[in-house]
Amino acid sequence: MNIFGLTAFLGIIGGALVAFNFVIHFGFWLAALAAIAGAICGHFIGPIFGLLFLLPFEVGARLWSYFNVASRIRW
Repeated sequence: MNIFGLTAFLGIIGGALVAFNFVIHFGFWLAALAAIAGAICGHFIGPIFGLLFLLPFEVGARLWSYFNVASRIRW
């Protein structure tokens, strides 16, 4: 496997990890877009930058989950 195959592989893994979180929080279609974006970024700009590109999505999913749960709590 050459370096381009390796970066694509790592990008797909990073995209899949974030996509799994997206399935839980947002549903399937947005998760599929996140996985595709992770694979493209991992292939073209390297695995580290691909994962950094997906980090805002991950943080957004966690914040969305937190506020969604917090809004259901009766104070």
